[in-house]
Amino acid sequence: MFIHKKLLMTIMLIAVPALLLSGCIGGQEPAEKVFTQLEQVAEIEKSFEELQDPLVRLEKEEKKIYGRIISTSAKNNEEIIRLTDNALEVAEKREGFIGKEHEIIKKSKKQFGDFEDSIGDLENQELKAEAQKLSERMNERYTSHDELYRSYLEGLKHDRKLYNQLKAKDPQIAKLEEQVNKINAAYKEVFEANERFNAATEKYNKEKLDFYQQAGLEVKQK
Repeated sequence: MFIHKKLLMTIMLIAVPALLLSGCIGGQEPAEKVFTQLEQVAEIEKSFEELQDPLVRLEKEEKKIYGRIISTSAKNNEEIIRLTDNALEVAEKREGFIGKEHEIIKKSKKQFGDFEDSIGDLENQELKAEAQKLSERMNERYTSHDELYRSYLEGLKHDRKLYNQLKAKDPQIAKLEEQVNKINAAYKEVFEANERFNAATEKYNKEKLDFYQQAGLEVKQK
């Protein structure tokens, strides 16, 4: 069976590391308060990292199954049905993991709202401006993950349709190719959103440390 290669983008997302307050150099109470709020966000995202490896394993497993499907003769319909059923099961598991990941990001965003509500309590105008910049950066990150999540679900929807099309005894190659193109377009968007998310996370992590330094807070890695 000849159809073009189906892309499957492996998601590798950078998390926000948790920090400890080791000292305060003339820091104000509001600054220590926002430190606690920001680190509560980081604590929520710790479980986010634990979902990465199993999701990557599932993505690789499905890619392997797909390779076996397209290398199987169309005449061997029973084997194709068996393999596509396996692929559909893996797709279901992938949806579960990406859903859990999205729930963590939603909790993170809700917690981050406490920090945003406290920005107005900062008396130092320069520090307040830095806090606002931090807020904008984090929201850029949240937006990127929302886009990633939507595109990933779109990719899964097209994956399922392709696998069901492949079960037909005489599948139409043109329709399969069309479906693969839809899948590739969705996962291209996933990849691009993944890149934006990671870029925003790296900038946020650096800017958070700069914010703590400007606030007179001494921190160390957990």
